[in-house]
Amino acid sequence: MAVFVPFKGVRYDADDNTLAELVCPPYDIISSTEFALLRGNNPDNIVTVELPVGGDNRYEKSAGYLRDMMNEGTLKRDEKAMYYIYQMEYPDPSASAGKKHRKMLSVEGIVGRCFLEPFENGVVLPHENTLSKAKEDRLKLLEASRANISSVYSLFNDEQGEILKLIKKLMKQIKPQSVKYGEETHRIYPVSDDESIELIRKTFTDKKLYIADGHHRYETGLNYKKQLIESGVNVTDEDPESYIMMTCVPLEHPGLTVLPTHRIIKGQDPYFPYERFFNQCRDYFDIVVVDTETAQGYLDACHKNGKCAFVMYTGGKGRRKMNIFGIDRNKVFDPNANIFLMVLRDRSILDSAIDEGGHAYKNLDVTILHKLILENILGIDKQDMAAGKSLTYTRDTTEAIDYVDAGEADFAFLLNPTTVKEISDVAAEGDRMPQKSTYFYPKLITGLVINVMEERE
Repeated sequence: MAVFVPFKGVRYDADDNTLAELVCPPYDIISSTEFALLRGNNPDNIVTVELPVGGDNRYEKSAGYLRDMMNEGTLKRDEKAMYYIYQMEYPDPSASAGKKHRKMLSVEGIVGRCFLEPFENGVVLPHENTLSKAKEDRLKLLEASRANISSVYSLFNDEQGEILKLIKKLMKQIKPQSVKYGEETHRIYPVSDDESIELIRKTFTDKKLYIADGHHRYETGLNYKKQLIESGVNVTDEDPESYIMMTCVPLEHPGLTVLPTHRIIKGQDPYFPYERFFNQCRDYFDIVVVDTETAQGYLDACHKNGKCAFVMYTGGKGRRKMNIFGIDRNKVFDPNANIFLMVLRDRSILDSAIDEGGHAYKNLDVTILHKLILENILGIDKQDMAAGKSLTYTRDTTEAIDYVDAGEADFAFLLNPTTVKEISDVAAEGDRMPQKSTYFYPKLITGLVINVMEERE
């Protein structure tokens, strides 16, 4: 099945304290303010490569930073092809941030090079749709740098726990590089002994890999290889362009955390017909008024009991609109309400109400929201969603509410997280979730190990 091999990683030649100044989050969650802060703290921070800025030559400049750091010895290539165990320790995000003693969680995986299998081969499986703009950006950086700066994050079945046991064993034997990043600690353990390397390689030969995060990077790798072949370059299965850096974590790992990504809706009619909207929604959902104190509790209870549910927040602006339409409070709601719990009444209607995808796809909360409400009732089609015209995303509940209260959005839908099992089930059926359906937390840090492709002979 999967071809997952060791490689000669490129790493910073730095102690742990200095290394903390050299790593960064993935490019797509770095703000302009954070970029300036990272670069200002240390001009050799990997953000200079990971996030190209400037004019038309920004990708060449980023690639130049990478080459300079390698030539100067700031970054060094390991002499032996190895796997790298990657551990993340982080505070339980479900606990209150104000607590002095928050439960610490950890998740471990293995970093290697994965052979770039087309999705149709059924070896590496996606679960989420991607946006073309992000892929164009990553392809230009890959062309210029010939390097995977960030890793694809994938999952694999380890039902007997064999790989996790091996990981734990090796972690006791190997001295790691360790970085404290905010409340998180990230560690990398180079696995250099031949016996362990061969055992890991063989173990993955019967695995399927489910992409958890990094769909854009994986598809960019496929596109880069295809582009080279079409230009006349002979790319064999042994060449570095046929592989991509990947971090593989057991599906069954108890430390895996998936956060929800909420939907923020904008660009609706200033006199949005709430009465008609809610009456249409009632064809599928039981809808009740909740408040800020009880909304999350209701969502959590629905998630625990396997019920599809989301909370709709209309804010103060929404209340005024509802008063315009004089809603009959006996028929629908108190017109002063602004937070509504929407619970799917009957899953048996999904086969007829949703005309695409398999069983796992149709039963996802995010699919049900997109298909039954965003598309069917609000008329926000897939092209609109892909362009971000009427729909934006956030994993922060407070941010979603603030957008609405500030008048920058019309309303927001707060969701429960997608489960790891749902992700693998959707991928196994060959379907893809809507964009931004999952947020694996924490994100893999960028800069602990880099895959720089060897020069072609």
